[in-house]
Amino acid sequence: MRVSSDLARLDPDSRSVEVYALGEGGDGLAGRIVGDTRVSAEPFPDLALAPAALWV
Repeated sequence: MRVSSDLARLDPDSRSVEVYALGEGGDGLAGRIVGDTRVSAEPFPDLALAPAALWV
């Protein structure tokens, strides 16, 4: 999965990565990734991360 974004936030309570996109109409949640789903986001499109790997 690849998400175009301006901000990614780690949420330790839900063990997820929330990706926010900023646009002309304002900002909003573009996606919420949990588990073993690998995701890459701007500004590091070549860095794929599985949120489950963060919570060891």
